[in-house]
Amino acid sequence: MNFLILLTSFAGAAVGGVVSAILGLQLQKNNHSFEEIQGEKNEAFLNKQNERDNNFKKELQKQNDALTLSIQQKTRALTREMKQVDIDANLKAKARIEWITNVRDLSSNYIACLFCFNDSMEKIYNLDNAIHIYETSPLWQTSDKLPEAVSNRKLELEEMHSLKNEIISLSERILMQFSVQKEHEEIENTITSSVDLVIDVYRTARDKLGYKYVEKTEKDMTGFAKSIRKIFRDYLKKEWDKAKEGK
Repeated sequence: MNFLILLTSFAGAAVGGVVSAILGLQLQKNNHSFEEIQGEKNEAFLNKQNERDNNFKKELQKQNDALTLSIQQKTRALTREMKQVDIDANLKAKARIEWITNVRDLSSNYIACLFCFNDSMEKIYNLDNAIHIYETSPLWQTSDKLPEAVSNRKLELEEMHSLKNEIISLSERILMQFSVQKEHEEIENTITSSVDLVIDVYRTARDKLGYKYVEKTEKDMTGFAKSIRKIFRDYLKKEWDKAKEGK
């Protein structure tokens, strides 16, 4: 009886141990499975996070590359534009300088012709006086001075005619250099007024030049020459300053 009780107790203990062992193994297996699953989940999460990070880095790099390319393109375009601006400025300055030189030469020749025309007028006036003396004075009526003076006057009138035409030609060439603008009115008015005076002097010289006419005309002609010199000197100085600035 005691043996049976002891055997039963032993068997129960053995079964309990086996059950405990089985439960322990099962729990250990379950724990291990949980750790594997959790590890897989963590690994999947990390992989996805790494993928997102990599995609973000790639997108960021793509944007940086695009921005760098855009900056480079804009820089090259700006450089080309600046070079073109410099080229245009140099071309404008060169063209302006050539224009200034041309206008300066034309205006200088024009002023010189005015003074030459003035001298021609004085010569004709002096010849007119000499002719008058030769014609009215008995002392000179048989002299060769009268026909010589008449011949010289004719030659001088031809010279005046050539100067008149040269002055008109130069005036047109000068005025062609300037557009119709308010700032150019003084130039145009002074040039045209001097031309009108030259034409009037020539028409008068074909007949006879009187003292008062010559005296007044000399002053007017000299005044025009001085005015033209000052106008062009001031105007071309401003244009030269613009040329140096590349305008």
